[in-house]
Amino acid sequence: PAPTNLSAMAIAGGSIKLTWTASSPETDVSQYNIYPATSSGGQNYSSPTYQVSAGTTTYTDTVTTDGVTYYYVVRAQDAVSNIETNTNEAYATASATGPSFSSITSDKSTYKDGDTITLTVTLDNNNIGCTLTANFSNIDDQYVTGKESVVNWGTDGVDNDGDGHVDNPAEQGVYVITYLISTVNGQADGSYSVSVTATDGAGNSAFTSISLTLDNTTPPGVVAYPNPSSLSRHTNLTFWGTGVPYAKIRIFTLAGELVKTLDEKYGTSKVSWDGRNEKGDKVARGIYIYVVENSTGKIAIVK
Repeated sequence: PAPTNLSAMAIAGGSIKLTWTASSPETDVSQYNIYPATSSGGQNYSSPTYQVSAGTTTYTDTVTTDGVTYYYVVRAQDAVSNIETNTNEAYATASATGPSFSSITSDKSTYKDGDTITLTVTLDNNNIGCTLTANFSNIDDQYVTGKESVVNWGTDGVDNDGDGHVDNPAEQGVYVITYLISTVNGQADGSYSVSVTATDGAGNSAFTSISLTLDNTTPPGVVAYPNPSSLSRHTNLTFWGTGVPYAKIRIFTLAGELVKTLDEKYGTSKVSWDGRNEKGDKVARGIYIYVVENSTGKIAIVK
């Protein structure tokens, strides 16, 4: 009797693995003959290409060409060379070339504990059949394998790029990986490498990485008080904080007109403004913007 349940599967490196269920009964079977072809029905049954002994139900064909589809038939042969004549085919396409990366980008370069990292990975050749993983253990010592989320734009059924088409060619091969950094992360501030692995359906893998920076440093702070400030009740408005020493503080109207520039030249954490512009005139009530080096805020002046 013929073997049953023949299947073929492409595996890493370009090989194709065949599996089947043994003939039943198998008592008269001495071997299984394997007939490959590059077209359906094109097997040459005059001589098998491969043979395996009875009791074996798998064979890996390593003599393949990348990208070529192979069709297989497996027949049982008895001890006196009688061969049954089933024509049940199984096929697979050899895949020797793994995925390759076109680009990998992050939504920003610097993160702090509790931030979400978003990586956008693009594979060459619109490859939508890959599995992607990322390893965030360098930047987060609380990382657990598989905690990242991966969305395949080519198969998720969503119009990700907003062009009115779902899973269009521009979205194929694009994968978005997100990961939430733990709030109890013990890693020190610094630059860390995050590795990304893409594995295709045959098991071929490719690797790339991206450098991200962890920075939990508290930026210099500036507080303006009293805010709102009343010109009739308060003599001065004070800017105070770690961002004040040696800072240049510029005050603008909402229209962007410079009202006053304050220079803190002595390394103190306070600098005051008397509510007057560069000409010495009292400013009108309203909302003003102040800029302290890299800090920006708003103040309100009331009568």
